[in-house]
Amino acid sequence: MSKIQKIMSREVLAEGGIPVIQAKLKLDNNLEVEVTIPSNDHRTNYQKVEFYDNDQSRYHGKGVLRPVSFINDLIGPKLVGVSPQKQKEIDGWLLASDSSELRNKLGVNTIYAISMLIAKAGAVDANIPLYSYINNIYNSSYGDSKIVLDKVPTPIITVLSTTEELGVKLDFKEFQIIPTASYQFAKSLEIGTTVATTFRETYNSSTVNSNQDAIETITDTIESLDLKLGQDIFLSLNFMASNYEKSGSYELKDKAQALKISDYLDFVKMIAKKYLPLVLIDPFLPSDWASWKNLNLDLSKETYLVGNELVSSSSKILQKVISEKLCSSFMVNPALVGTITELFEMTTFIRKSGLNYVISSSDHDTSDHSIADLAVGLQPDFVKFGLPTRTENLVKYNRMMEIEEEIKNIK
Repeated sequence: MSKIQKIMSREVLAEGGIPVIQAKLKLDNNLEVEVTIPSNDHRTNYQKVEFYDNDQSRYHGKGVLRPVSFINDLIGPKLVGVSPQKQKEIDGWLLASDSSELRNKLGVNTIYAISMLIAKAGAVDANIPLYSYINNIYNSSYGDSKIVLDKVPTPIITVLSTTEELGVKLDFKEFQIIPTASYQFAKSLEIGTTVATTFRETYNSSTVNSNQDAIETITDTIESLDLKLGQDIFLSLNFMASNYEKSGSYELKDKAQALKISDYLDFVKMIAKKYLPLVLIDPFLPSDWASWKNLNLDLSKETYLVGNELVSSSSKILQKVISEKLCSSFMVNPALVGTITELFEMTTFIRKSGLNYVISSSDHDTSDHSIADLAVGLQPDFVKFGLPTRTENLVKYNRMMEIEEEIKNIK
């Protein structure tokens, strides 16, 4: 069994020019692994925090030289001589080193970097793919909730992102599509990308003046490709209502006047009934539990009401949300959870509650595709990696196709 010889870290840049942690681990058999950790915008007071330098003379205070020094000077040296197969023990040590609820001491970015690095080193040491290794160590710890490694999750593919597209002045954060789960991942990606690129070729921001205009333009694009909405492909909407809520009212381009909470709830229900989206993400503020519960009761069981900001990958909030039956599915972002062990515990709790989850990438992502292996190893219903036109997303989609081929050859 190999042992850790050295761990090194440095500051690099992610999408959007955001500084992030890159770390490398070398085993005593000379095998090496590397991770580059993404970054997330901080949106709720219960979201675990990333540790920044707060030196305003560098990157507006968001440099990560201090977390890098934590790894190089404090954490790395203490893991020399330890087996990378001790994932649970190392994760436990990390959490004991920073037992604060929000990981204020080391930062969730530091903790995730080390935990993910250990997992990748363990997989390399075992000479198996990372997705198989993740699946194996999960099943060895949670035998009563065993996950069968038999498919690649279905992608939620972004067609239009109002946060990333210049000239787009809409309210909902993302307009998405989901190919039917009966397709292989490669086919889903082919169809989804074709819809997305066709939409972009015909899209005219001067004629799309509301969220419903965007939805209908996407449905027109789907029909123009001889695909059947609700059969071959489904709609998904990422509202991120916090982007357009102002002082208790919701300001939408679909309405001449701002909507009060009750009227906005009716608007969301109308969208759900008219367009029959398969997935609805964050249609309300995280604090508006009454609206979440109302909509969850109103929607059909076939519709996924997904909490993203609602939970912010917090296990504590997750348990409360499930108890109150506020939604039917959850967005799980590994970079916000922290350790691999915590990720296992969160997904196990969701599965045992009879609910679903989506593995999601981060706001400011990198070309690291480890999350694709995590997703396949944990078998969520969906993965959400963003626009299929950006390099940091494409590496993940391409890795998923590669894994699909490997799984086919195993069967």
